Amino acid sequence: MGRAGGSLGLTLPKEMVSALGWQERQKVVAKRTRGGIVIRDWRK
Repeated sequence: MGRAGGSLGLTLPKEMVSALGWQERQKVVAKRTRGGIVIRDWRK
């Protein structure tokens, strides 16, 4: 993970991102769950 200002960035394996059909600068929604985080496509 990397730090930028008041946020942290997370790097995902490109194979995983490609399998999801996501591209660079993809808008996503991150939701905190019990014991983890769910990251989804912003449009869904």
